[in-house]
Amino acid sequence: RSEDNTAANTLLFMNFWEAVRWDLRYTCCDWTVKADPDAVLLPDRMRGTLSHKMSWLNFISTCKGKLYGAVEAIQTKGLQKYYDKEAQCRNMPWHPWGEDVWISRCLLSLGVYSAFDAGFVADNLCYGAWCGNGYSSAFHPFKDANSWMKCYNEAMH
Repeated sequence: RSEDNTAANTLLFMNFWEAVRWDLRYTCCDWTVKADPDAVLLPDRMRGTLSHKMSWLNFISTCKGKLYGAVEAIQTKGLQKYYDKEAQCRNMPWHPWGEDVWISRCLLSLGVYSAFDAGFVADNLCYGAWCGNGYSSAFHPFKDANSWMKCYNEAMH
């Protein structure tokens, strides 16, 4: 476990971001979004929210000013900055951190700014996950298919 009592999964996600790098599809878009499988995503809402945050070199923080790992949105220019200076981030003292702490501290150290948006992800681990709120782009966590579909249907109506 990490120091914030989450999964100590940083090395796994270092490898994940490396796979994203070599795949190159991140270069076709303005944002790269990483989502946990128990998160309900609404791409149309997400697209609208992220389009208003295009003028900065940034990533989205969602809970009390922190990036929570359930849904991570990083602007392509910020991700490229990470790839250009990846060794600097891999040399950080990341072992006691969860991956969300690592990637946010890494990006901040590279001059990629955090853009706080409390409504971007409605997360039961933070402010709550009311799927019918009409504005959030994602909801978390919904661990089984029935609760995931119930949230999705509530969000869409």
